[in-house]
Amino acid sequence: MMEIAQLLADGFTVALQPLNIGLVIAGVVLGLFIGAMPGLGSVNGVAILLPMTFLVPPTGAMIFLAAIYYGAMYGGAISSIMLGIPGASTAVATTFDGRPLALQGKADQALVAAAGEHIDGPFDGEEGITLLDDLDAGATGTMTSALACELIRPILIDHLAGARAKAAAQYNRMLPLINFENRQCGLRACKTVMMEGGVIKSDRVRHPLAPLPAETRARLLALAAEFDLLALRWVR
Repeated sequence: MMEIAQLLADGFTVALQPLNIGLVIAGVVLGLFIGAMPGLGSVNGVAILLPMTFLVPPTGAMIFLAAIYYGAMYGGAISSIMLGIPGASTAVATTFDGRPLALQGKADQALVAAAGEHIDGPFDGEEGITLLDDLDAGATGTMTSALACELIRPILIDHLAGARAKAAAQYNRMLPLINFENRQCGLRACKTVMMEGGVIKSDRVRHPLAPLPAETRARLLALAAEFDLLALRWVR
């Protein structure tokens, strides 16, 4: 087990080296450009740029080529959607659905949908405070905290199912909790509620954050009780 952990750590160390991160960025950018050029495609792009790999170490070369390939796989959809001309044979079908959406002013949604298996879509953040707006803009998920997952999930499901009014009603109902977490507590909110419910033993946070003031903590727990959060009764 320790050997596997060590190998994983070594892999992340190599992948996060500044040179390799730069190669990923450069490779994806070049791949997007190549993929969007009709007639080139991912395989030809890798072949054309193969000589550039002699300038970097072997590991960096593999990272660079992989980034080009995956960037080009998506790049073909760009010209299909924006111009109606497939950048590669794999993007021909994208022209049928993506181009009409672009003509309707929904090119951003088409580009997200074209990512398909590569990415599901943009994710919301900021403790849920922009959740509904981001969902309206095309987000397909959320990265909010674990404080009230059982309340966030129905909003997401209803919105993705097209029931925006129902999602908005649920979102507006929990806005007091979202705003209080975001403005008064931050990441300390989740730990405080989980400790109160017996899920964890301590709500201590790392320096420089200080524990929640008693008054803020009491108000947070009162709000959590109003919503009957799962974290408060998970253990009990």
